[in-house]
Amino acid sequence: MELDLKNRVIIVTGAARGIGKSIAQHFLEERARVVICDINEKLIYKTVNEIKRSSKDCIGIRVDVSNKEEVDKMIEEVINKYGRIDVLINNAGVVGWSLIEEMNEGLLSDMINVNLKGSIYCSKSVIKIMKNQRYGKIINAASIVGLTPNVGLLAYSIAKSGVVMLTKVMAAEMAPYNINVNAYAPGVVETHMTRELRSERGEKKLKEIPLRRFARPEEIAKLVLFLSSDVSNYITGEIVNINGGQGIVSNPEYAYK
Repeated sequence: MELDLKNRVIIVTGAARGIGKSIAQHFLEERARVVICDINEKLIYKTVNEIKRSSKDCIGIRVDVSNKEEVDKMIEEVINKYGRIDVLINNAGVVGWSLIEEMNEGLLSDMINVNLKGSIYCSKSVIKIMKNQRYGKIINAASIVGLTPNVGLLAYSIAKSGVVMLTKVMAAEMAPYNINVNAYAPGVVETHMTRELRSERGEKKLKEIPLRRFARPEEIAKLVLFLSSDVSNYITGEIVNINGGQGIVSNPEYAYK
């Protein structure tokens, strides 16, 4: 299947490591032009130097997605460099653990500001460009806990459920302009962000997953590439689960007895 992403201009937020870095790498392999955005400036340029092929096909921009002014400035810089934006991947995210009684204002703000407001700000800023182009793809990072809440992840679950609603409503609003909006909803992925979870509760979590393993970042990346290509032009407003079957049935471990 030919994805035909050559010379497409792709913005990936939270792309300095983990899922975002893998997404950026896979787009470069398809000869797209990739903008690696992250809040960690040192890590951005380390990543760019690792994966770029030329100064034309990959640039890095430091941005705090929870800051609307920084987001608008980043979008302007991309337009000045490439003249268009074909795909926005709202991948940037943070996770924090807390029961409601222990939740503080800082944790709640971080979860909402980065995971939800960040996706809103980036989308809002890029939409006017995509509308003028009469073309675009916006792909949001949802989560399994935005669909099936997790005790101890209340603030994160609230933010990701907001991303689910954002995706659906925005898909309808953008449909007249030939802009597709979808989301990917991973379970546990083998990244730096889930290292603590996998260390402390990995064995228990694996029993909940019919495929009996965690996702690899490249598996998420390949789904994102599909949703970014014209092959998926008739798909919009969807939240695509990519979680190894977690939650489809109770007691999946019985299949292994």
